Amino acid sequence: MKHKIRFPGSLLPFRKQLYYPLTDHFYRVGKRFIIENLYRIAIFFLWLLVWFIIPAKCGAQQITPVKQGEKVPEMLLENIINFSGATANIADFRGKLLILDFWESWCKGCLLLMPKVKSLQKTYGDRIQILAVSAQSAQVIEKIAQVNSLVKDNPIPMITGDHKLAAMFPHKLVPHLVWIGTDGIYLGATDQSELSAVNIDHILLNGKAAFSEYKNDLLTFDADKPIFNSSGFGDNFLFKSAISPYQPGVPEQSGLDNMGKQLRMYGINTDLFRLYCLSLHLMSDSFPPNRIIYSDTTLHRKFRYDPKLRNRESMYCYELIVPAERKELLRPLMRSDLLQATGIKVSLQRHQMNCYILRRRRQSTQVTAPHVAVIADDIQPFKWTNELTSYLNNLRGMPPVIDETGGDVKLNAVIRFDNISLEALNEKLRPHNLVLSSESRELDMLFVDTLHNQSSQLTE
Repeated sequence: MKHKIRFPGSLLPFRKQLYYPLTDHFYRVGKRFIIENLYRIAIFFLWLLVWFIIPAKCGAQQITPVKQGEKVPEMLLENIINFSGATANIADFRGKLLILDFWESWCKGCLLLMPKVKSLQKTYGDRIQILAVSAQSAQVIEKIAQVNSLVKDNPIPMITGDHKLAAMFPHKLVPHLVWIGTDGIYLGATDQSELSAVNIDHILLNGKAAFSEYKNDLLTFDADKPIFNSSGFGDNFLFKSAISPYQPGVPEQSGLDNMGKQLRMYGINTDLFRLYCLSLHLMSDSFPPNRIIYSDTTLHRKFRYDPKLRNRESMYCYELIVPAERKELLRPLMRSDLLQATGIKVSLQRHQMNCYILRRRRQSTQVTAPHVAVIADDIQPFKWTNELTSYLNNLRGMPPVIDETGGDVKLNAVIRFDNISLEALNEKLRPHNLVLSSESRELDMLFVDTLHNQSSQLTE
């Protein structure tokens, strides 16, 4: 039996007539073959090198995500601004607590975090190093700094155009804070709520972290698809609803999707307040804390999320899918599900309330104070009166504030609210031709009660 070696067509640089059959004279033929085709053999092995060996070596150099508790490998950091040089090595920061602050310019939470980052870096000096990390280019960030003083006045070194650190510490949501110990060990990732002097002191003293909550983004999550996958029956169902507690690593969002033959109402990591607003077809912005009445003040923690309280027990993942022709059942079914799952019922009621009414003191569009973008607990910039009203309505102890200026009065003002008495507020508003008056109005209020509560006494 004769044997032949065959190669895949034109992949090799040998002439077809040079493919000799294997015979007892293989040695003689093979020797002559090698001598006559030495150049072509060299080309063949070079081809193997290019197509197999080099790509395999490059693949081995791909960045591998670092796991919590592992040592962070050395890496060249490039395109750094606000720094002594344009590059640095991540190992250069050994001996310091290194905090990587992943941010993007479109993220409001990231921007509002900058003054705190600046303050902590100044307080701890050389004991820590905070590096801001963004996928956006230096040119984009420099343009943003021209119109946003939070970015312009931020002295923190920024790594721009990043993709390497994002691959080493993968995430989906920003702000995303990566904590690396003085010994180079990856301590974990958190959101902005864990950035505090208490946590920094603990790490510097003990060499390890004690965060109340770690951040672990679900990288494969797709909010455009049903949250709770059905098993066994696929999509062959008439109605489907499910609810779960807060799920770490998933972005908060809610809405109504048209899926063709089905409609989907959902809320992902959404507090009960916003879920009920969705079920009642209400705008959540229209019901600040001073437009909610609780039958029991302890219900607040279970109903509305407060970043200062971090009351995750108020947050749920909910999904309801119904046939498109039964659209009218969406919101009633959702309210019923929320009531049965949480034991909290919510209704829209009319109540006579003491309010502050915001009006123009006189007809004037004169701007009396320059706009300065200052952010602090008691200093706020306002471009329009509706922004001012929204801010006042979210102050603790403030009665409902009603804007009767039309909402189109341009302020361009920075106002410090160190006292929320009516007299003090009017003193601040007088230079801007605005006045607050105390009046009684009948308002739509959200009434929050428990399922089995028999008491009729209301407390705000």
